[in-house]
Amino acid sequence: MLTSRKAEVSVEFLVFVGIILVFFVFFFGIIGSKTREINQVTLFDNAQSIADEIADEINIAARFEGYYREFQLPENLINGYNYSVVFHKELRLVEVKWNGNSAMSTLVTENITGNVSRGHNSLKNENGVIVIEG
Repeated sequence: MLTSRKAEVSVEFLVFVGIILVFFVFFFGIIGSKTREINQVTLFDNAQSIADEIADEINIAARFEGYYREFQLPENLINGYNYSVVFHKELRLVEVKWNGNSAMSTLVTENITGNVSRGHNSLKNENGVIVIEG
């Protein structure tokens, strides 16, 4: 009779541990999913702020003949992701691209020559044309 009771307690304990393990696997799966989602949103926000910064610099320069300004862009996005900047002049958009994703911002002019680069950049308005040197 005593052996039967110990076996019953052991089975109940194993069932309890199994239920707890299933709970933790489920719990950590949800946490991992939410963490990835937050990281993607943060990465997009970082890229969008770079696109907005470039667009702001160009849009301000487009308003003032003879305007000149130097500005810096980060070498990488957060968490070390590389990015590139593409101008879609006919659409009046600047696009920041990384790992198959992109963020865009609107430009007020399509009269742009040159390209921005990560790090130091300068731009000027020469007779209505925005000249970028990166």
